[in-house]
Amino acid sequence: MQTEIFPNPSTGNINIKLNEFGSQLTVEFFNLLGEKVTTYNFSLENNRSVKIENISEGVYIIKLTIDGYKQSNHRVVIAK
Repeated sequence: MQTEIFPNPSTGNINIKLNEFGSQLTVEFFNLLGEKVTTYNFSLENNRSVKIENISEGVYIIKLTIDGYKQSNHRVVIAK
């Protein structure tokens, strides 16, 4: 899966640019202990913006899943 996540580090929103086709995008945030922090579900479009104001500062792994099977992991830093 070809994706871009920006800005990184982020202070308010994370933008996700996808070059994939499908109907459902799931965005999961995990802390470095592997604990799931939150999940967002979207209908799939080329670009999505995720508000991260409820997520604490730190380093996270974002797991992107399209239609339940295409997956991609990315490291992001949240700095407020």
